[in-house]
Amino acid sequence: MKQLFFLPDKNDLTLTLDIQGVMVLGYAIELFAPDGNPPSLIPPVTGNNVDTIPDTLPLPTPLASNHRRFVLVTMKFQGLDPDNFPNFIIEANFSQQGSLIGKEAKTGKLTGKVQRATLLIQLISKP
Repeated sequence: MKQLFFLPDKNDLTLTLDIQGVMVLGYAIELFAPDGNPPSLIPPVTGNNVDTIPDTLPLPTPLASNHRRFVLVTMKFQGLDPDNFPNFIIEANFSQQGSLIGKEAKTGKLTGKVQRATLLIQLISKP
């Protein structure tokens, strides 16, 4: 699990998925309370890497309310041509005020079969 430090007095905090690899990928993003117990604080945001919709989620405001919350990204994907394009990188990039402030990534080899991955990030506000 990665901890991401953000400024609570700024206007925005955004998560964007950067998906690299020859694959089809579906994902769900959830935000949980500091105790880690469900239910999710926002309805799960779902998407995929084959449509034209940006894979971006603005986090709730006021930003200070996100202190110690957990962001969980679950993904299911399948490589389309693992013999010629075997590698993948999936990054969860966090931006604030238009600047990258942190990221968490999964990397690996595509198998041609359905694969799964998760990213877990705890949000921490800077004093």
